[in-house]
Amino acid sequence: MSDPNDVQQEKTSLSIDPLSYYMHQDNAMWRAVVWAIPIEAGVITGAFAKPGWPGLLLDILGTFLILALSMYAWKSHKDRDVNRPLIDRLKPPDFSLGYDTCLVGKGRFWLCFGFAVVTLTNIFIFLLQIFILNQWLQPLTSTFFPNH
Repeated sequence: MSDPNDVQQEKTSLSIDPLSYYMHQDNAMWRAVVWAIPIEAGVITGAFAKPGWPGLLLDILGTFLILALSMYAWKSHKDRDVNRPLIDRLKPPDFSLGYDTCLVGKGRFWLCFGFAVVTLTNIFIFLLQIFILNQWLQPLTSTFFPNH
């Protein structure tokens, strides 16, 4: 004969697991943003400290790493919402995972916006490094890199 506590335990674990998965993926998504900040700071600092080939190589490697982090964040965002219908069905009536807001108020917008700004910054630094190596637009590059 089954124990009523076992049934309650089974029901509780079923209702907690989708929510914990949701929270884990949400945390993974925003952790990627936190990882991107020091990486981008290192790319910018290194590119301006060592203009030319070292700065160009650092910018290329940093851009690939930032793109990998953005793909990780986007995948975590997509995986986060997989169990949303199940959570909505099992949740208590007063429980909410968020609220309706305009596009600018959503985390997805800021996630995409942040990684787009970082990628455009890396493209700008890449172009500056190419201009330095080929000595194009010397007055412009000497403004950004006075020692080179």
